[in-house]
Amino acid sequence: MKKLVEIIKNNGVVCVLTDTVYGLCATTKTKKAFEKLYALKQRKPNKPFPIVCLNESQIRKIAYVTNRDSQITKKFMPGPLTIILNKKEGFLNYLEETTIAVRIAPTIEIKKLLNKVGVPLFMTSANISGIKVCKNIKDVKKTFPNIDGILEGQVHYKVASTIIDCTSNKIKLIRKGPISIKDIREYFDKSK
Repeated sequence: MKKLVEIIKNNGVVCVLTDTVYGLCATTKTKKAFEKLYALKQRKPNKPFPIVCLNESQIRKIAYVTNRDSQITKKFMPGPLTIILNKKEGFLNYLEETTIAVRIAPTIEIKKLLNKVGVPLFMTSANISGIKVCKNIKDVKKTFPNIDGILEGQVHYKVASTIIDCTSNKIKLIRKGPISIKDIREYFDKSK
């Protein structure tokens, strides 16, 4: 773990096992780490990376969280859910985006990593953009032979997280995943 923390603090990219799929992580602190992650993923410049945080308190430091958003994080996170929120000024100044996609650390290993690094991390699926996600460490090493480090763990869902957009009054489904939009809407119907 100590080695991986140093790699991230020095703008490196590491592979982690999440609750959903293998992921690539880099610090949000520097543009250099962001650009390295973009290069590895071969991603289009207009598609930002999700961010993993330790808890809702850390999310509140980087994004605007409404009461509804807070209810969602308390009910469904940590878990296989990513929510898009309006970004606070001062965070990721090197990017033009006004929104960010966030998750709460889904595993003990990622929580430990976040604690030791001290800042939120970019966390995106381990694949070249547009190509299937790596299914095992062998695939990761083959796809990303220059990866700086690997944190092993156990994948639970084997499908990418659900993504919802919470930047307006109506919750919008962006990507289907283990948590359905129906589950989220039913939760709010029951809590009324």
